[in-house]
Amino acid sequence: MPPLNATWDVYKYALNEFGNPVRVNKLRITHGGGWGRLASTGTSFSYTINNDTFKRKRKDDEKKPPTEQNTKRRRNRDGTEEEDQSGTRNGVEFTREGYAKWDFPWSITANYSFNYGYGAFDYKKLEYKGRWTHNLSLTATVRPTRNWNISASASYDFENHKIAYMNCTISRLMHCFEMSASFVPVGPYKSYNFHIAVKSSILQDVKYDKHSSYSNGVTW
Repeated sequence: MPPLNATWDVYKYALNEFGNPVRVNKLRITHGGGWGRLASTGTSFSYTINNDTFKRKRKDDEKKPPTEQNTKRRRNRDGTEEEDQSGTRNGVEFTREGYAKWDFPWSITANYSFNYGYGAFDYKKLEYKGRWTHNLSLTATVRPTRNWNISASASYDFENHKIAYMNCTISRLMHCFEMSASFVPVGPYKSYNFHIAVKSSILQDVKYDKHSSYSNGVTW
C-alpha cells in the first residue's frame, strides 16, 4: 500500500493592505473554523508488466531435478534419450533442440498519482478552494532483437482531457556504430533528434547529429 501524506492548516486567512490573502495568527479552533483544515494530501501507484508476468514454467522443467538439466543428454517422455544442444555459441543462445532462442523482452509501466491542495482563493469566505489534480503516465519498452531497442512514454492531462507529453526513442547497435533517434510528436515541445557515432571512445568525435530547432519548426 503506497503511503498517504497529508498537511493540515490550523490558521485563518485575511486580506492585507494590498488585498492579497495572507495567513494570520488566529487559530481556527478558537475562531469557529474547527481544529484544522486539510491543506494537501496525495499518493501514487505504479505497476509494471512484462513478458515474464504471465509466463508459466513448463511442467517438464518443474519435475526435473536441477542436476539433470545440466547433463549433456535429456530423456524424452517416451523414454528415449536425446542430446541436449542448449547453450551459447558465438553470442547466440540455443534451446535444447539446437534452435536459436528467440527472445522478445518487453515491459509496460503505468504510474498514477492524485493530489489535493489549495487552488484559487475565495474572497467571500476568506478561504482557499480545494483542488484535485491527477496524473497518469505510461512507459513501454520493447527489444525485438538483441541490437534494437524501442521505447515510448506519455502522460495524460486530466484537466484538459488530452495527451500532455509523448516521447519515442529508437536505438540500434551496428557493430562499430551506434544510432539513436527520438521525437516528440505532440504537445508544445514537438521536436526530433538523430544521432549516429562510432562506439570507440578514441573516435568519439566521429559522429553525425541532426535535430530540430525553433528556426526550422516542426509542424506535424
